[in-house]
Amino acid sequence: MAGEPSAMDKVPHRDVAHLREQYQASVHEQVQRIYGTYQAPLWARVFGWSRDRRLEVIEDTALGFATYAQTPISDEQLQAIGEECNFAADGVIGSKLLGVGVSAYLAYRGRKTFRFPFFTPKGEGFWNPRGATPFNRTMWHMARFGSYYVLFGMFVGQPLAMYATLTAMTSVEKHPCMSELLERGRELQKSRPKGESPWISPPRQKPITEEAFMEEERSIAEQARSGWRTSSQQDSWNQVLDDTDDASPVSPSSSRYDAGNGGGSAWDRVRHQSLGGQSGQQSRQRRDTWNVTRGDKADRDSRGIESSGERRGRETYSFSSSDGDKAVAKSQSQEEFDMLLERERHGIDQETSSGRRN
Repeated sequence: MAGEPSAMDKVPHRDVAHLREQYQASVHEQVQRIYGTYQAPLWARVFGWSRDRRLEVIEDTALGFATYAQTPISDEQLQAIGEECNFAADGVIGSKLLGVGVSAYLAYRGRKTFRFPFFTPKGEGFWNPRGATPFNRTMWHMARFGSYYVLFGMFVGQPLAMYATLTAMTSVEKHPCMSELLERGRELQKSRPKGESPWISPPRQKPITEEAFMEEERSIAEQARSGWRTSSQQDSWNQVLDDTDDASPVSPSSSRYDAGNGGGSAWDRVRHQSLGGQSGQQSRQRRDTWNVTRGDKADRDSRGIESSGERRGRETYSFSSSDGDKAVAKSQSQEEFDMLLERERHGIDQETSSGRRN
């Protein structure tokens, strides 16, 4: 029995949610204080009506009345709501017990013919339960009981649950301690300008059936999945930013190409294609040497650029000894790089000529 007003769709959801949040803490504290020692009976827990579920129903119903009147509810009013909620819950559980009894009686009465609702199995093989093993016959009887129970719940259980809910809500509204609360809610609706739809109508309980709770759980699950999809999209977008904006001097496309092909520079790829069947270990050693040289050169170049920028900011154009050392180191690294390229070319020529002689 959820405490949602029936005309909630006419009210701005933001305002209604704000009102419910305003009274939710106080109502929850009242419910826990008044029903702190309550324990659901065993026969109710068998059908899923535990203590927490009953208190949740009472809290939602009381919150609906507090939102309608826009005022906190008293302990006496909460107790009146709790009594009627328990009455409605007992009515639902009673309909289930009645369904179990009726289904068991019908299944027992038709045990000799294995009669189902509107169907009696006749035939050979699988459709002949009389010739089956004792275990299979037991399964047939369980299936018969289940079919009777489902049919009873659809045509009798649901109407009984709705009747119990409506009766409980009518009793709550007619309770003497609720008259002042309901009158305040009606006055609030009358005070609104003419031509506008009622802001919140008097609370009307939904049937406290299993289907109502399953629908609420599906709504919560859908919100969770929506939040998960939003989080996944955000993670994907962050991954794209990480791939494209890593402050590296190499473009993202070339970085991904190098990662997939195990190469570094364009010269590495040309040399790899020329050598063809050359050993992978030798290629990796040469690539590492080239990458180290290129990294040292890039690091020295970046430090040189930073130092030159600082010098321009201070408007100082003096040539220090450290600048001279950097220039010498840069020239030396360039010579080493040229020598490395020359050795690579000589190595390729020698391998090509030896291949021709063979």
